[in-house]
Amino acid sequence: MNETVLFSNLKVGQKVKVEGHLDEKGQFLALEVSNKVSDEFSSVIGRIEDIDYDKKTIRMFNREFKVDDEVTVKNLLRLDAKFEDLQPEAIIKVKGAYSSNKGLEPHLLKMKESFNYDVGKLKGNVEQIDQSKQQFRINGFTVQVSERTVIEGI
Repeated sequence: MNETVLFSNLKVGQKVKVEGHLDEKGQFLALEVSNKVSDEFSSVIGRIEDIDYDKKTIRMFNREFKVDDEVTVKNLLRLDAKFEDLQPEAIIKVKGAYSSNKGLEPHLLKMKESFNYDVGKLKGNVEQIDQSKQQFRINGFTVQVSERTVIEGI
């Protein structure tokens, strides 16, 4: 089936998973978009670009995430860890509640294996769709779809 037809089936509010990477304009270029079983939380998986241990923030995909004391941190063995155990360049999953006015508010940081992680992942609800530009928004990111994007289950 034509990817344009599949993209046109995308609906605002639909839960999706997107795999891709940021371009130089800060858009998330989608390599794959798939339907995601409903989950109340959104998530972002990628490489930590920077950590401010004093302010308790991490930067991923040019976005800063505030890590409150209530946020659970898990290591690779899924055991409790501390915020201070996180390192720049590590791969983590940031999971939490998303709203357009507050962004993604983490409640869980989970360290991930680092193999093959030049690709990031976004999971959440579609906020907005621009059919003419083949773009949509999820977790505050503008996602660009192209003829190379694999779209499944939409």
